[in-house]
Amino acid sequence: MRIGIMLRSLDEQGGVGVYTRYITESLLALDPHNEYVLLYRSSENLGRFAHHPNVTERVLGGGNKAIWDQIKVPRACRRDRVDVVFHPKFTVPFFAPCPAVMVVPNRVEVGIWRPFSRTRLKSGPMPRTVTF
Repeated sequence: MRIGIMLRSLDEQGGVGVYTRYITESLLALDPHNEYVLLYRSSENLGRFAHHPNVTERVLGGGNKAIWDQIKVPRACRRDRVDVVFHPKFTVPFFAPCPAVMVVPNRVEVGIWRPFSRTRLKSGPMPRTVTF
């Protein structure tokens, strides 16, 4: 299986950046059987995981985050024939040519607010799994 990993958050200093670095290194160390296509936003990270024999690295360039997520990543997934794309940071390409998986790092409250009112129409915790 070819697994694409969106590594836009690799350079972030906070928790998401730390999580991204550790989950990527752990996946590559524990799984020598699948192929990984690592999608970077910056060329500064090129070679970071190249010591793993089952890794292909691609630099998609910077620019707007939405364009990177929604246009550049699906193109790369199509070009590299990725079977599933994973993003450690709570966004996925809506029109990816393959299934997409994301991480929602914190439990959040979901609510629908009425305009000009402080009361909610619907409230509650976000479900553990969300199917699109």
